[in-house]
Amino acid sequence: MIQHMRGSKGLMHKFGYPIFFAYMDVDKLPRIVPNSFCGLWRWKEGEHLRNGEGGVGSLGERIRRLVRERTDGRCETDGCKVFLLTNLEYFGYVFNPVSFYYIFDGSKNLKCVVAEVSNTPWLEQHSYVLHQHSSDISRSKRLASGDGLNFLFLKKFHVSPFHGMEYVYDWDFSAPGERCRVVTRMRGGGGKVEFVANFDLKRQRFGALPLVRELVRLPFYCALIQFWIHVEAAKLYFKGATFFPHPTGLETKASRAIAKVTGLLGMA
Repeated sequence: MIQHMRGSKGLMHKFGYPIFFAYMDVDKLPRIVPNSFCGLWRWKEGEHLRNGEGGVGSLGERIRRLVRERTDGRCETDGCKVFLLTNLEYFGYVFNPVSFYYIFDGSKNLKCVVAEVSNTPWLEQHSYVLHQHSSDISRSKRLASGDGLNFLFLKKFHVSPFHGMEYVYDWDFSAPGERCRVVTRMRGGGGKVEFVANFDLKRQRFGALPLVRELVRLPFYCALIQFWIHVEAAKLYFKGATFFPHPTGLETKASRAIAKVTGLLGMA
């Protein structure tokens, strides 16, 4: 289950939806993804690190290189295990609002997370390397539970058309085990929390039968995620949420359509 809550300038909005992810050792891709029948699912490496981060090579090689680059070599990744939490392609379509790479040291302690964020409707992608020595963050600390990490860092990438850029992210990550938990907060002026999203996932066996079961429960899953996003966007429109265009002026067909609709409704 994923839950979102935002509250700023007198506007409150909450929702929750069921979700599932694949959690995979990047050094064993693509062979660990079972072949589907009738093209129900497949692994699509081209959806990740689309801006060329980490140079050439396998996904595992690139993500390790990216971490070393952003930490000026202070996070050594040789010998580390890297796991990716993401969506596969289902029914020929894939959509990932965010994917997470969890990097563990030789003692199986979580040492770094890479958050790979996409935006709708601009179809861009940005990676944050979250480690105590990363150039991307302002502060890091261990969670009180001892098995996770907290990071404070500036927002550098325009994601939602209902939020500007003047925010600080405050994110918690548990080390995935039997459960996987992530809490993301956006802090505005004075450190006030104006947005919270979180999910709490329960591990189950990775294989054909569990995937079929989830796709029966949530058919056309990735398209369904986009549908939910647009449903909640429509609700925000009618609540009077402010529309923020892309700070660089970037436009796509979808963003122009949204801007036009909000203009007609007198909300832009």
